[in-house]
Amino acid sequence: MPRQFSLSAKERIKSRTLMGEIFRSGSSVFAHPVKLIYLDLGSSTPDVPQLLFGVSVPKRLHPRAHSRNRIKRLIRECYRLSKSSLIQASKEKDRRYALLYLYIAKEEVKYDKLYAQFDILHDKWLSQIEKIDYL
Repeated sequence: MPRQFSLSAKERIKSRTLMGEIFRSGSSVFAHPVKLIYLDLGSSTPDVPQLLFGVSVPKRLHPRAHSRNRIKRLIRECYRLSKSSLIQASKEKDRRYALLYLYIAKEEVKYDKLYAQFDILHDKWLSQIEKIDYL
């Protein structure tokens, strides 16, 4: 399997403090049914991944664990397939980002629709970090 399509444990957000920091001071973009909350972690270093990834599906909206797990699996797959372009954009800016995907719809969506929304979401995110770069 090519390395660019993998999702290693080093790339995942595991720290509760970092997760809380993302929720407190992160910026967000939205494309229904997913909200992307991101945090700029500063300039990149060779030993740390360019992007850190996290996913959250609220128990309040999806009380069944099998439903939450399926949605998380779909989001991880969408991210895994589209992360190479995101990594390229963050390398061009020489910045590291923590990305947290929050599923906010009450209903489950099909993979095709979710993947299409991911493209829209990532385009919005890339244009937003471009604007920040110009300011």
